[in-house]
Amino acid sequence: MDKGMDRLKQLAGPALLPQCKVSPPPTGSENAASRPTESEEQDDMNSTALECLERQFSDYLRSLPDLTQEQKQKVWNGLTSLFLKIFDHSSSNWIMRFQSILPFSIEASKIMVQTIKQKLDGKVGDEARSIVEEFLQWNQDVGSSEGWQLLKTIHLLTVADSETLRCIVKTGLNLILLKCLHLFAFSSKRGSGTMESQTQDSSTIFQETVTHIMLHLCSQVSAVEAMVQSNDLRCLILAVASQWDQCNSSWRTYTGHVLKAISKTPTKNIVRYLHDSECIKKCIQNLSAMADKSSVYEAAQAAVHVLCFVEDSYQVSPDLFADFESADGYQLLTNLLLGCDKELEKQEEKSMEELVAFLSSLTIYGQKQLKVTPCIAGSQFPNFKFQQLSESDTMVKNVQAFKVLQFVFLKTTSSCISSMILSSIKKIWSWDRANFFLLEWTQQTLFQFTEVIYLKSRPVQIQYFQMLRCVVIDMSYIPHEVFSRVQAIIRENLSPACALLALECVLDIAKHDPLLTIVFRETRLLEMLLTQLQRSGKMLRKAGNKAPSSEQQHQREVSCLMLQVVAVLLQGSVKNIVILREYGMVPYIKIFLDDQFYRSHALSILEQIFIMNAEEYMRVVIGVLCSATQTELVLKLDLLQSLLKVLGVPKARTAFRTAGGFNALQSVLADMEGALCDLPSGNWAAVDQSDIWDLIQTTLCTLTVAMHSDPVNSHFFRTQGHFDKMMEDLRLFGCFSSEGGPLECPLDINACRKFEQFLSLARDSAEAMRPPLRKCVKLFDFLDRMAKGTLSSPCPTQQTREGLATSHSEPYDEHGAPQITGSHQDTSDPIAEPSEQLLKIDLEGRFAVDSALVHPGAICVMMDLLPNVSCEGIPQLSLELQYAVADYVLSLVKSERNRQVMCGSGLLTILINRYKEPLADNDNVLHLPLIRTFEKLACQAVEPRVLRQFLCLGKPLNCTVGKKQMCDSSGKHQTDLSWCQVGSNGADWGRRGTVNRRGSLIAKHRPMRSFSLSHVSSQKAIPRHRVMSLVSMMSSRQFHPTKSSTAPSFAEFDMSVVGYGCCFLPTLATVSGVNAESPIAGGIGDGCRGFPPPVGFTYSTWFTVISFSSAFDAHPIRFLTVFRHTSKMEKDFVCLSISISAPEKQLVISTQEEVFEPFGIVCYHHLTDFTIK
Repeated sequence: MDKGMDRLKQLAGPALLPQCKVSPPPTGSENAASRPTESEEQDDMNSTALECLERQFSDYLRSLPDLTQEQKQKVWNGLTSLFLKIFDHSSSNWIMRFQSILPFSIEASKIMVQTIKQKLDGKVGDEARSIVEEFLQWNQDVGSSEGWQLLKTIHLLTVADSETLRCIVKTGLNLILLKCLHLFAFSSKRGSGTMESQTQDSSTIFQETVTHIMLHLCSQVSAVEAMVQSNDLRCLILAVASQWDQCNSSWRTYTGHVLKAISKTPTKNIVRYLHDSECIKKCIQNLSAMADKSSVYEAAQAAVHVLCFVEDSYQVSPDLFADFESADGYQLLTNLLLGCDKELEKQEEKSMEELVAFLSSLTIYGQKQLKVTPCIAGSQFPNFKFQQLSESDTMVKNVQAFKVLQFVFLKTTSSCISSMILSSIKKIWSWDRANFFLLEWTQQTLFQFTEVIYLKSRPVQIQYFQMLRCVVIDMSYIPHEVFSRVQAIIRENLSPACALLALECVLDIAKHDPLLTIVFRETRLLEMLLTQLQRSGKMLRKAGNKAPSSEQQHQREVSCLMLQVVAVLLQGSVKNIVILREYGMVPYIKIFLDDQFYRSHALSILEQIFIMNAEEYMRVVIGVLCSATQTELVLKLDLLQSLLKVLGVPKARTAFRTAGGFNALQSVLADMEGALCDLPSGNWAAVDQSDIWDLIQTTLCTLTVAMHSDPVNSHFFRTQGHFDKMMEDLRLFGCFSSEGGPLECPLDINACRKFEQFLSLARDSAEAMRPPLRKCVKLFDFLDRMAKGTLSSPCPTQQTREGLATSHSEPYDEHGAPQITGSHQDTSDPIAEPSEQLLKIDLEGRFAVDSALVHPGAICVMMDLLPNVSCEGIPQLSLELQYAVADYVLSLVKSERNRQVMCGSGLLTILINRYKEPLADNDNVLHLPLIRTFEKLACQAVEPRVLRQFLCLGKPLNCTVGKKQMCDSSGKHQTDLSWCQVGSNGADWGRRGTVNRRGSLIAKHRPMRSFSLSHVSSQKAIPRHRVMSLVSMMSSRQFHPTKSSTAPSFAEFDMSVVGYGCCFLPTLATVSGVNAESPIAGGIGDGCRGFPPPVGFTYSTWFTVISFSSAFDAHPIRFLTVFRHTSKMEKDFVCLSISISAPEKQLVISTQEEVFEPFGIVCYHHLTDFTIK
């Protein structure tokens, strides 16, 4: 049918003779300028021919009374030939230039009518049809056909204008063609010899030409009313309703087009005639009989063609619709739709679709507006508002028609019919939003459909659940009863595939609005899912590592989807999290963590549990992380990504520390021993290097985030020796040399590349850099970014990216609990290698002069590993890299702040222990950057022990005679990790330390020789360059015209995290009172001390306030408050206070004695305070 309609649309333009061939368009080689000339010449020729046609037609009309029938036919054939020659290939506008078009149209129509009537005179049935076909069709054997030329001429005339059509209708051409159509479609013989002798293309063009003429004529009301008066239309309609199974198959489509065209032109006379003749009633009876004795699909096709009069005439008069209802038309449609029990062909499917569309259109037919009482149950969205129904042409008034659709869906076994009905119902909803509520509250459509949806095919199930999504999302309505039935589908699991689709629907709906998490809790869906998951967890634990069967795989998919639904239901709902914990789900979630198929959703659930109990989350995740085997890289990556998502919350960092998170991450690094060897062996041989690098970067990133903006964690990590452990683990990765000896090769330091240049070389795979050095540079890159707090995960989530900037601000839900937003990324596939864009960082900002160090311990790890950077065969490049890193570290300690933090991290100790020879040897390549770094740090702060070791470098003045080893202030053994033991007989390379499992270096000492004057050290005095270093460390950094002074050091602390801060100055009261048993100087200022001291004291310090509090909540910044306390008084008195008034920016110094009132935390910006007793 679609193909036929396309052909009819093509025929709307000028018709082509079967033998005519359209000339191809001119090729590109032709002269384009000649085309307008050719068109103009063609127009001139047509104009000349048109004048000739006008003249000949006038002569024909004048001589018509004198011509015989034979002469008349001859002259007329010449006129039609000339007419077709002019207009057959011209545009439709050309025909309007024909001045005599009206009389020409009348004459052509009259000749057609008279000729057909003469040929049909006395003929009936197949004989009549054969004569007409023979006359009208193109005769290929003869090469000409008078009837075909006349038919083509009339076809061209019908596309002219309405006036021409009216003139044609007056001749009765529409009636004679309707009679011919009846003959063509319902003759006793299915085909004639003439038709069989023609080609298929020729026959199709003939049928389309006749149909197209009829379509144009039926657009005129007068033509249709004339058909009614002649009773031919009624006969054709009844023939279609009763004999459609006997209709000529080649004419079925065209007959249907003509009937639909007639129905589109309804008038009261037509409706009255069909109503009075009981045409619709008889059609329904005939169709019912046809459906019983013949094919249901043929009856459905016929019903589509005849019942269109009911649909199209309703706006004119409801009489035919009343006839349809009184003749039990609904039962007919029900039987036809339920009769479909097999797969439909394309034509049959089209007919059934039109039948369902006809039923849908009947739902809005009716005189009375339906009344419905709102039936809103349960919680609804805040923006939901039901408006009272108002009269509308698109509102459902005929519930009986809709009941047919609903009943057929419940009973049919046809997937195609079910899908059509769902589409039609959704279309009815789209006509008017109120239709959904009217039908749902009166018919419970969705509820009833849910009860049988598991019996339908998968496409129908998908379509139904998509409609349910639209109800919630598009119409903002929550159907609680329907959700209870959907829950039953999941629980009963009568159709596993349907249960899976139901879960997907619930998941999509739950994501739409947080209110739905409450709804699904009230319907006990959450509890049902938790029970199912417990059962699945037990089965998973029993199955172990066995490969699942197809049935088990489906159950795995269901369980995975259940986990995902539970994770969504927990978001932002503390009550749901409480239910999950009361069900004891945490051990089962831990089971799902071991399977990569479930892991991402199990982690999402744990991240929601973190909201209520961060310690429990950390215990589970860290416990699994510690128990993971060496090669379970994907598991470790997934766990670390989850940690990164939650560590942005302050309480997570505390729970991480108390749960042993730092030790767990250290164990991850320790398990990677040998992972970066040139030729990995054992388990590492089968692991992709990109996964290894991702794990290293993610682990270091997790450490960085755990310490970010958390002074307690940073202090814990530093003081518990975790940086030392990390250094030992990195040394065992396999890319660092185990010997760590000095590299003796010439090097031009002026031509050495910078550290950032080495980073670029390491990222460029085209550069010929040996793998060990490339890996060392990459590790140094990680450590450098870790030290600056800029290290990011190779696959960062959104929260991880924002965590470093907003770690102190937590999102909270309505119950005051912080939320973990965003779905967990699926890491089931191996982590891809980080892209170049992710790895490249803005070098200009990263290597800026004033770049601040956040975690200086990472720089200490770099410097501790630097002597082990050595690649066999290229010592010069290795030495150049060592110099680049040493020079880069020198650039980091130029700022006052970085010197402070580096001194506190123990870099001076590492320098003096690991670089004795470079520091002692003025000619060593690394001497200059190392000694300058040492000087800058020592000028800031240096311990006596470190300074003593520095002065003893090279053992001047026999300073080490009789000492076997150095001891620190606590008396513990101080391991000597330098490149060599500098002795009296030079460098002894046999005394290098050996590396054990954890990477500690155990010094091997030989018995020292006894002192003898014959073995006096050659370095009898301190070298001059060391004296210069001492002068540099002790010299002032600022020089003024009158005096020299050292710029004061600064201690910085950030009060923006917690809102307050305090700096403790312990030695203001330096001397204890006269009644003390023994004099005490210094200390931390405890005990009874007089103030001010008898000899007075001088204390100077600088305070820099970067920003003041806002004017809305302004309070002073109290720099110094001195309290006086006496034993006779219970209260403390303020005797001296120094503060800054924030609004006026004024320094206020007060000695007025007043009772001290404790400050609240809100206004506690106190820098110094102490009490004098």
